[in-house]
Parts: sequence; C-alpha cells; structure tokens
Amino acid sequence: MTRVCKWAEKFLLFMGTFNESREDVDLDEFEQNLYDVGTALLYLTNSLAELDDNPEMQLTMDQWKVMFHESLVVSKVIGAVLADKHGIGCEALASQLKGILFCSIYL
Repeated sequence: MTRVCKWAEKFLLFMGTFNESREDVDLDEFEQNLYDVGTALLYLTNSLAELDDNPEMQLTMDQWKVMFHESLVVSKVIGAVLADKHGIGCEALASQLKGILFCSIYL
C-alpha cells in the first residue's frame, strides 16, 4: 500500500483537475476511457486502503463483485488509453491541463 499511497494523492489531484476542465464539455472517446480507468483505479485504491487499515474487515460478496468488475474495467480500457493515437491523446491532454495543474498545485 505504501507504493499506492505515493501516487494516489497526485493522481486524485490530476483526476479532479481533469474533471473540472471537462465539466461543460462532452468527453471524447480517449477522455472517457481515461475517466473510466481513473475512477475505477480510485475506487480500488480506496477499497484496498480500507482493508489495509482494518485487516480484520471482511468484504461481502457484493463488494468483491464490484472490485472484480472495476479491475476488469481497468484491464480492458487501459490498453485503449495507452494506445490512443500513439500517445498523442495523452500529450494533448497533458498540454491542455499543464497550466491548470500548475495553478492548482502552486497557488
């Protein structure tokens, strides 16, 4: 969990900035895939953190089903995110968000 905690906070900041920048705009396919992966990863991270904090906690069958489903979403969609336009989608999004992230982090 230590490794997860190192990136989760910054990833959460990125996802928040991404969502704010796209509030009034329909997401294109790349952005929707990124959003789906991001929300699934955050759900899984939060669920695992709860288990880590409370080792005696038992998940219900429904909770396991949701975690399994979210894991499948990540596995299925991450390939589309990483392969999108040979990385141009990621680069374009990073360029668009660069100024927004800078302001969020440093102001």
